[in-house]
Amino acid sequence: MKYTPKDKREFRRVFNNIYAKNLPDDFDEVKARELFSQYGPIGMLKFAKNEMGPYCMIAYFSEDKEDRVSGPAAALKACDDLNGKEIDGKKIYVKPFLTTEARK
Repeated sequence: MKYTPKDKREFRRVFNNIYAKNLPDDFDEVKARELFSQYGPIGMLKFAKNEMGPYCMIAYFSEDKEDRVSGPAAALKACDDLNGKEIDGKKIYVKPFLTTEARK
């Protein structure tokens, strides 16, 4: 089933990829996968750490190549549920992944 927003403003809400930062210092790829897989099948998870702490990029997908709804629905639900949530004393940041050009 192809997703077609009724309102053009909804096109901005369609995304499969999310970015998470400000994760607890003891977070690793296993814990990140455990947290984000609650929302749907993960096609890709890239986990890394820098001087500000752990962060990751997650891409949701569906096994069904014709399904254009599951990935965006999982990504939106993860952002809505997890952004600002406190885990081990840290408020995590979870938003749609934006390219460098889109962030400018």
